[in-house]
Amino acid sequence: MREIRISNTPLVAEHTDAEPLTARIPSVEAPEMVTGWARFWVRLKFRASLLGVLRHCYRNPLDWFRGIVYLARRRRSILGKHRVRKMVKVNGLYYMDLYIPGWKDAALERFVATELSRFKPHRQEVNRINKVFLSVTKKCALQCEHCSAWDTLNMKDTLGADEFQKLLEELYGVGVSQIYFTGGEPLLKLPLLESLLSRMPEHVESWVATSGYQLTRDKAKRLKVAGLTGVLISLDHYEEARHNAFRNHKSAYSWALEATQNALDAGFVVAFSVCLNDDLCRREELLKYMDFARRCGVHFVQLLEPLAVGHYKDKQVSLAEASIASAEELYLEMNYGANYLEYPLIHYLGYYHRRVGCFAGGKQLIHIDADGHLNSCPFCLADYGNLLEGGLREKLDVMSAKGCTRF
Repeated sequence: MREIRISNTPLVAEHTDAEPLTARIPSVEAPEMVTGWARFWVRLKFRASLLGVLRHCYRNPLDWFRGIVYLARRRRSILGKHRVRKMVKVNGLYYMDLYIPGWKDAALERFVATELSRFKPHRQEVNRINKVFLSVTKKCALQCEHCSAWDTLNMKDTLGADEFQKLLEELYGVGVSQIYFTGGEPLLKLPLLESLLSRMPEHVESWVATSGYQLTRDKAKRLKVAGLTGVLISLDHYEEARHNAFRNHKSAYSWALEATQNALDAGFVVAFSVCLNDDLCRREELLKYMDFARRCGVHFVQLLEPLAVGHYKDKQVSLAEASIASAEELYLEMNYGANYLEYPLIHYLGYYHRRVGCFAGGKQLIHIDADGHLNSCPFCLADYGNLLEGGLREKLDVMSAKGCTRF
């Protein structure tokens, strides 16, 4: 056992490589968590900016008032009566949720206009889809325990830059808020990512969902110059041996932490994504994971529940009820309590799904695989046709009418 120091705070984890981990992971400053009166003033100014969006959308002042009421009710339908006590400031933008664009960004204005269109149609441009997960490769150096793309992993890639750009143009045509580039391992396609990012509209945020595979300082800077917004890094345990075993590679942990440091240094919004299991859902284990994430300096943590798809197909991997209760309790405490203000914000998909249903299936989220086929989400891979053949709007209508079969 060796002692790792991140942000000058000791944390013990297993490490067996000859090179000290501290040599690879320099200390990082904590993210700028906006709390207290600072948060109050930012939220006040944010609400004032909503009035500007409403004025662009509607001429009738009564619709401005009704729109504000609608947005407030919409928020309560998802989050309940909980009051957000913190937000993250990165590069002058304020983030309150992993899947909502940062405030003061053009992407958020269009995101809000889209939400308002559900209340009452208007003439401003809106997004048909908020989030798109686009796989740019089937290749990956890992063989992760929960891999949802297991059936096509490391098969031949068939699409090139022109085809992927065509897919993106289809998405831009119907309106999209955020693009998450996935795989396989998307960092294996760095020149492709740079090309696609350089032609992305300013109202679209872009992320890379990665294992952290060889995200060097140079690659991080290149992606930042190309226009990438954030990096979502898979880290499935705070202990090196446990994460490496889950990812089936001896270097997976070091790749993830090096990528975290380099992404933070480049100025990205950075999130950890963790696939939960019953052991990790014990309160003391979740607290250790969140403390590790805090010390690493990430801004968000995404909690994912395992599903019996891909490499987990036909396996009993669902969380126990007690595990779900533990994860939900910590999610509420971390995001809305007063005792964890310096910790990363948590995004917990399962929590929302159990209360308001699934956002995927053509409602607000879709997945496009590395061959261009439209799917409900990265886990529900029912094929709704190849988007290179066109007809995205029609395919989305069919998909959204069917809905999610899981939630």
